[in-house]
Amino acid sequence: MARQHEWISLSQAGIKLGHDRSYVSLWLRRHPNRMPEEYLMETGTVKLISLEGIEWIRKQTKKEGVLALGPVKLTNEII
Repeated sequence: MARQHEWISLSQAGIKLGHDRSYVSLWLRRHPNRMPEEYLMETGTVKLISLEGIEWIRKQTKKEGVLALGPVKLTNEII
């Protein structure tokens, strides 16, 4: 049997991730075609995201944060 998704609005998803209401909507605009389609659903003018989709975004942003920071150099110098 196929697994059923629980759906919430993009603004609720942003709040669930600890950000403002527009966070997920902006993330999707900045990263077009990256999110697997099965995590998104559009009904009329409302876009919904599954709980699995929220977790997917959370994992992607953690990866981006690590990549953005890059390796950290530790030195013994005192400034």
